[in-house]
Amino acid sequence: MGPVKKDSQLANIPASQFSSDVPGSNVLKLANHIVSLSKDDVIASVLPDKATYANAILPLAELEA
Repeated sequence: MGPVKKDSQLANIPASQFSSDVPGSNVLKLANHIVSLSKDDVIASVLPDKATYANAILPLAELEA
């Protein structure tokens, strides 16, 4: 296992920059927003002439599961 990162090092990692004071009632709203963005990314990444069930429909169905 590598060296332990200090808080100052972790602060530079984009995924680690979050607010820990989010009220519980907003957690679900934020999670749904993130899933929505993921769906947009999945749809946008497939070219229409290359779309198949496996690369367009199935990933969306898996996000809903």
